[in-house]
Amino acid sequence: MSVAVLRPALRPAWQLPRTAQSAFFLKAGLVFAVLALTVLDRFGLHVTSSWSMPAALAAMYALVAIMVLTDTAQIDPRAAALFVALVTVAGASYLLNTWFEPRALRTVTALLLVALSYAPFVIRLAPAAADARLWRWTLRLFANAAALVAVAGIVQFFAQFVTDAGWLFNYTPLIPEAVRTSGNWNTVHPVASWVQADGYWIKSNGFFMREASFFSVVLAYGIVCELILGVRRWAVVVMAAGLVLSYSGSGLVALAVALVFPLERRTLLRVLGAGACVAAVVYLLGDTLNLSYTVDRIAEFGDEKSSAYCRFLQPAVAVAQGLQIDPWSALLGHGPGSLTRWGMTCADLHEPTYGKLLFEYGLLGAFAFGGLLLLALNRSQAPLRLRMALAVSWLFVGGNLVSSEVLTMIFLFCAVWPKSPSS
Repeated sequence: MSVAVLRPALRPAWQLPRTAQSAFFLKAGLVFAVLALTVLDRFGLHVTSSWSMPAALAAMYALVAIMVLTDTAQIDPRAAALFVALVTVAGASYLLNTWFEPRALRTVTALLLVALSYAPFVIRLAPAAADARLWRWTLRLFANAAALVAVAGIVQFFAQFVTDAGWLFNYTPLIPEAVRTSGNWNTVHPVASWVQADGYWIKSNGFFMREASFFSVVLAYGIVCELILGVRRWAVVVMAAGLVLSYSGSGLVALAVALVFPLERRTLLRVLGAGACVAAVVYLLGDTLNLSYTVDRIAEFGDEKSSAYCRFLQPAVAVAQGLQIDPWSALLGHGPGSLTRWGMTCADLHEPTYGKLLFEYGLLGAFAFGGLLLLALNRSQAPLRLRMALAVSWLFVGGNLVSSEVLTMIFLFCAVWPKSPSS
């Protein structure tokens, strides 16, 4: 009897019933997406000499392909209309600035990348396939992966006092170029470290991640997943330790937003409890781990050469300075890719979404992009704390308008899941 019961589960995926096949391949796609956001962050598909498709973006398209092939995909009419509006505004901004603006600021590559990054949001799972158990399974899978990279990050941070091997913080050169992601990242000193009496201390990037900032974001959402599913104390402690050793405020911002929502009677207690934990960690380990480095970054907003100023304030300055350059600037902006080439003087250049949206695509672009993301975030019945944290990450923390990692998180946690009777 036991053998007969077990035999169906041991059959290859192609011999399973159609419903079971769909579930199997959907889970495979979800696993790839989670791995792309964590242990495969340094990998990508070599497309041109200067650009590789990041693993996260490839994972979104792989998941869409699986949904189409398993007949579990649906086109969201409202999302399709907003995507058409988005591409229309972006295309109009590119053409108008190309015809009438003599400076070569915009690029067709940036335009194509925008379309490529947001096209998956048009597709969603059919309601019959969007089971709440599968959604919770996805969150648990992500939390487990986040705990794994947290352990790797903790080991990595303390290993630097034993070895100075370059691969400990940046093993990207060891990856074949055909499957290596492109771009320059803050992975080693002096950008990702600071001078101590005993030499450099390099911020943990989780070993697998390209930057300490995204490492902290992954850990923050791992903790949010735990809060949603039911806290496993050991997992939260491990991820919180990794978050501390990243010395990054990006994850702290996302986590702070998640703790505030939903607004209820317990919100104040939740925030005070988190604040007490932070204060205790700083008091007990502040001198040992030099946590003043992280705490002191709050004052960076007044320093024009700091990361905080460049990320949150400088883009607003650029938008204000660029509004009156051309008659159409306020409505359609300066064209795709123009913010990078406009000549920002900030020493630590960042392009948060809000600044890039307004500068490159104007108010019409902000409405089109914002509408599509608002629809994607609210398509499912995901908890409010998760949706609000993702919205803030997209606007400020994600790095720029086409940050494949943040967009993949939005797709994985919210956009792909429609409201359904099983939710």
